[in-house]
Amino acid sequence: MEDGSTIRPDDGAGKQLQCKICTFHNATTSTNCEICGQFLPNFGSESLMSCSKCTLINSCKAVTCDGCGFLFAHEVFTSQTATAGIQQKNCPSCTLLVSEWEVQCGLCGAEISSAQSKTSSIAGQKQESGGRAVFSFMREPESSSSQLTGLFPLIKNCYHEQVRTGRSSFKGLSWRLCSPLTHISQRKSLGADWSCGYRNIQMLCSSLLQLEEYQRVLFDGTTRNGCPPNIKALQGWLERAWKMGFDTAGAEHFNGQIVGESSWIGATECVALLRSFGVRADVVDFELSKQKGNSKNKPNSKGKTQNTMRGYLNCKDTSNNPSSVSVGDSNKENEENHQMLMDWVWKYLEPSVQSREACSGTDFCSWPPGFLPPLYFQHQGHSRTIIGMETGLKLATNAIASNLLVFDPIQLGENIQDRLSERKGWERFIKRGLHTLKKNAYQIVLIRPGLMSSESQQKSMVIKPIDPRLIFHSASEHII
Repeated sequence: MEDGSTIRPDDGAGKQLQCKICTFHNATTSTNCEICGQFLPNFGSESLMSCSKCTLINSCKAVTCDGCGFLFAHEVFTSQTATAGIQQKNCPSCTLLVSEWEVQCGLCGAEISSAQSKTSSIAGQKQESGGRAVFSFMREPESSSSQLTGLFPLIKNCYHEQVRTGRSSFKGLSWRLCSPLTHISQRKSLGADWSCGYRNIQMLCSSLLQLEEYQRVLFDGTTRNGCPPNIKALQGWLERAWKMGFDTAGAEHFNGQIVGESSWIGATECVALLRSFGVRADVVDFELSKQKGNSKNKPNSKGKTQNTMRGYLNCKDTSNNPSSVSVGDSNKENEENHQMLMDWVWKYLEPSVQSREACSGTDFCSWPPGFLPPLYFQHQGHSRTIIGMETGLKLATNAIASNLLVFDPIQLGENIQDRLSERKGWERFIKRGLHTLKKNAYQIVLIRPGLMSSESQQKSMVIKPIDPRLIFHSASEHII
């Protein structure tokens, strides 16, 4: 068997493991070749495999690692393909069961030369395979054509010039930015009209992956050069999060299947995905009825109650159409709710706030100096990423005004880059004022510093949106 090692008799003195790489005969107790270091699975009594996360040797029958609890890839594969009528075969190196379409083992990375040529597209095979079978696709990075880095220095240059020349529309301009991240566009790529949620997850992860702590845990450490997985891969990881027990309500909504689908996702799916890796993610609710003390859930299109915005995700975004704004959207109470959102974001971006929180069971309790992740920003029909905020006295009205700074996946990164480089017309691409907040409900995904303990992770499987006033007690105070 082409497994990296073989067992041979040794003149009655017991069995030895011969390394297939250098042919050295190792003791049966060896897990790695003494000469070249090749992993030596002992197939004499039971097939073994090394955990790709902590390297502990486990039985190939194991579902999770005995050492770190890592969910093995073959468990995801075999449990979901057993009823799909998919032909399976063993990896020649580690014996992992893989589909007939695989060209590379999802566990050990070994090449599977006998694979069929059916691997052209997971989406194309979804009807036949269930669209959830192959694990290796979950490691595929996002295409570089939809990504653009280097925008943050350009934004800072624009602000510095405004302060230096006095050409700002604000008096006493003050601005804050989160840590740099990659802009990822949904235009001219897969999901041009439905992938905003995935793109904002990618942008958020491009920030988190700058820290070693998150490189180890996000997507089980399979990312390359800090590049987040592509949409199909994210769908696979989201399905795995559901299978692990995170957000069962969301799993039921999507029937537990999303790979290859053109379904919109929102803040709840983002949190379920991140929590499955131990990230301390929360959904923060900014909803008019809740701020007034009304805890009743709003009915969705199917008549069921909900406490998230999932029921709104498939609605077309009409926020720029004045005729779509209801009377309630423009009343004083709604304006106060929106102002609280602006105040809350400003408070979040205050560096000193991020070092005050106490935490337990985590690797670190505060962000490293100079680091602060962005905020996933969801409303009816669309989502964006908040990267910063500006405020000051508006010269035209002599009143305090503020603008959120956002990366919108609907925009092409190249267009933003061109305007920032020219220092002309860039504002309309990233600035969003209080007057643009026309919805009754908004949600923000907040990432807290640190990683969850195993116990905390188990308790976090049910996602309950939290009141923003419980996070920053002073968020009800205006920013100026």
